[in-house]
Amino acid sequence: MKKEGLLSDTMRARLTDIEYDGISKENIEQVYIQEYGILPPKFDIIDSNDLDIGEKSGFHGTAIHFHDKDVNEVYFINRGTEANLDKLTDGVLEKFKGYKNDPEKLKEIMFDGNEDIYTDIYTVLLGKDQFSTEDNIDFTNKIIDKVEVRDSEVEVSYFLDGHSLGGSEAQNIMLLSENLFTNVNVYNDAPMNTLNIMLTSDKLKKIIEEKHGISVKDINDLNDIPINDLVEILDKEYGHHSDKITYYRNADDIMTTLTLPYEYRLINADASNVKTYAGHPDAEMIDLVQKYPSLATGITYILDRANKEGGIRAGDVASLAMVYSVTEDSLWSFISQVNDLVDDVKGMNDHIGGGHSIKKLVENMAGAQGRIIVNNEEFYLIGDATGKKTIKLNIDEVYKFYKVGLTIMLGKQNVLDKLRKNYEYHVLTRYDRFRKKVRQEMGEIEGRPHAYLSSSDYYSHDAKHIMRYENLRFIENPPLKAPTNVSSQLEGTIQNIQKEIVRQEKFLDTYKDGIIKLVEEEERVALLFNSFTDRRELW
Repeated sequence: MKKEGLLSDTMRARLTDIEYDGISKENIEQVYIQEYGILPPKFDIIDSNDLDIGEKSGFHGTAIHFHDKDVNEVYFINRGTEANLDKLTDGVLEKFKGYKNDPEKLKEIMFDGNEDIYTDIYTVLLGKDQFSTEDNIDFTNKIIDKVEVRDSEVEVSYFLDGHSLGGSEAQNIMLLSENLFTNVNVYNDAPMNTLNIMLTSDKLKKIIEEKHGISVKDINDLNDIPINDLVEILDKEYGHHSDKITYYRNADDIMTTLTLPYEYRLINADASNVKTYAGHPDAEMIDLVQKYPSLATGITYILDRANKEGGIRAGDVASLAMVYSVTEDSLWSFISQVNDLVDDVKGMNDHIGGGHSIKKLVENMAGAQGRIIVNNEEFYLIGDATGKKTIKLNIDEVYKFYKVGLTIMLGKQNVLDKLRKNYEYHVLTRYDRFRKKVRQEMGEIEGRPHAYLSSSDYYSHDAKHIMRYENLRFIENPPLKAPTNVSSQLEGTIQNIQKEIVRQEKFLDTYKDGIIKLVEEEERVALLFNSFTDRRELW
């Protein structure tokens, strides 16, 4: 039975989506309030980049640790594929030349800046490269070390989420970490690769060694073992973990439609741990691997050979064409199959992008709860007094407007405070200090004018002893205040800014109260708006 933690599955999916742009304390607080109507417990955010993990493999993970007197939970998020297609295709011919000269550096030359695509091909599809999974292991272990040094009377619980490629890595680390995770959610996931799992697990290598009498050091050692035998080992060792994982999918997701050569998932026999939501009604999904098995096998072979020998060769493509026909027109048969494949992809193209999107999945998950969340933004349906008209209120957008307005206002207040301090110091305090000093010196001159004035007079030596200055008085004292052309302008500026702040504050309060009233004083919305200023000060 899947144990629930602090966060709902919908909130976990929303955070998995937000994590692509870098997750912040504000993000988590906002979604938590929108989900539960209360402030979250204390929490920390730990990013794999902060631990210097993933630069070479492309792996990216985030851990959120909630900790309080009665809470101690960690949520891992494994990010999906991030691609820079312009960089991938830019200068591709020069890259191929460099790759042929140095075929050991395929990833560095051909996939620089697109390490995730390399992982998609050589880890998820082929099982050749374990760098990303190894970084995931490293990240998980470092998070555990950080979390468990914190004193807590509550035993720590670990949860895990991942989308797309991140879904594959989430499944990998779930198995490799044995019983670490309380439960795992994956969204439109790429599958695990059976070979990749075998090559990253010392436990599984030992089982293979005992069962087949071979030492497993690299993927070549697994070539003679039927894939069904490897799957049987995984089922025996990890099949019971299927009650801990839930697969969330859109029906029009291309990733979960494909049947990849070495794929492995922990799906129950009755698929009770798979939750599939309806896709676009016009989407007709095709399992391209099943429809074109020989072509898929041939492409896999070409990629594998290119990785080993440094480049795709015309002979490889010709060999692939021979799969389809032994007649003289085998090349045309091959081309026809490729054209059909391209047409199938084009036919699905209008829908597969949205179907694979985690935003669409969040929308479907929320819809099952009677909520409206589009592009990870929540909507409220507001009816008029007659009940005849309804509007959709995007609470995220109106909240964003309020935050921006309040931030601008608080920024003005901050500037005003600094301006007042500078005015107090430079115009009032320093001038008053200067005025008092001048008046003191004037008093000294008036009390002993001879000591000050005779030193600059050009009388004879005898005259200095005869001439004396008495009853000398300054006819005018320094002004009590700085010149009005300075002080009045500054005071006027300060007053105008203050008036603008008051006006803006009144507008924002009216706006906020109006939104809260519009949604019938919904507690979640009220807390979201009313707590913003206090929360902002703690970020």
